[in-house]
Amino acid sequence: MTKQHNYIWAMVIAAVFFWGSNFNAIAALDSDIPPIVSSLIRFVIASMVLIAVVPFVERGTTLSVKDYAYLLGLGFVGIFCFNYAIFAGMKETSAVNGALIMASMPLVSVILSKLFLNVKISHYQRVGLLLAICGVFLVITKGDYMALEYNLGDIWIMIACVCGGLYAVLTKTLISHIPSGQATRWTVLFGTVFMFLTSLIQGDINYDYTSISLSSYALLGYMGILGTVLAYYFWITGCQVLGPEKTSVTTNMIPLFTLVISFILGQEIETIQLIGTAIILLGVLFGSGYMNTFRPSSTSTSNVKSN
Repeated sequence: MTKQHNYIWAMVIAAVFFWGSNFNAIAALDSDIPPIVSSLIRFVIASMVLIAVVPFVERGTTLSVKDYAYLLGLGFVGIFCFNYAIFAGMKETSAVNGALIMASMPLVSVILSKLFLNVKISHYQRVGLLLAICGVFLVITKGDYMALEYNLGDIWIMIACVCGGLYAVLTKTLISHIPSGQATRWTVLFGTVFMFLTSLIQGDINYDYTSISLSSYALLGYMGILGTVLAYYFWITGCQVLGPEKTSVTTNMIPLFTLVISFILGQEIETIQLIGTAIILLGVLFGSGYMNTFRPSSTSTSNVKSN
C-alpha cells in the first residue's frame, strides 16, 4: 500500500466520519423542520461553496456533453434519490432498522462492482463484509434481535442502499477521468436542482425560513460544508482511485462514528456495543484490503524456498 493510497484512505475515513456526524447534527436540528427543507438548505449551502471554490482550485478542465449527462445522472441517483429515500424511509421506520439496512450498502457495492466492473472479490473482502455487518448489528441493536420490525420505510432505506452502491460504482465507471472537485461540484449542483424541484412540487419551498433557529442554521452549514462538500469530494476521490468495492466497506463505520460522538455528548454506551465496534474495525481492515499487506509476496516466498 503506497503513501498516496494511505493519504486517500485517510480522506475516505474522514468522509465517513462527516457522514456519521451528520446523524448527530440532524438529531439536534429544530424538530419541526420538514426533512426536505433541511436537506435542501444543506445542499444549497454546499452548492454555493462549490460554485465559489472549485473554479479556482481546478482550472482548465473541459467537460463534454456526455460528461455532463453522466454527472446529471449521478446527481440524480447519488444525491437526490439517495437522500430523498433516506428521509422518506426514516418517516416510516425506526432508527434501528434504518441504520442496520444501510449497513448493507457495502455488500450492494461489492455485488454491483462484480456485475459492472468485473472486479475480483478476495476472501479477505468477503470476510470483512460479514464481520462489519455483524458488528453494525451489535452496535445498533445491542444484540436485541426482537428490535427489528419491517415496514414500508425499510423498502425506502433499501432503495437508498442501492442508490448509494450504484453511485459509488458509476463514479468509477463513468467519471473516473473527471477531477474529483469538478465531479463533486456538478453532482451536488444537479442533485440540489432535483431537490428544489421536488420541494417546489410538494409545496415545502414556501416554508417560513425565519422560524429556523441560528443553531440549526449552524448545524446545516456544518452538514453543507463538511458533511457534503468535503465528504463527497473525499468519497469520489476514493472511488476513483481505490475502487468502490474497497471504499464502500468503510461506510460500516458511519454508526461507529455516530456512536462515539453520542458518547462524547453524554449518551451511555453498553459493553456489547463496544464489542460490535471492535468487530466493525476488524471488518473494515479485512474489507479494505489492508490485511493483504501482511501476506508474504510470491517473490519472497520463492526466495525462501530457493535458499
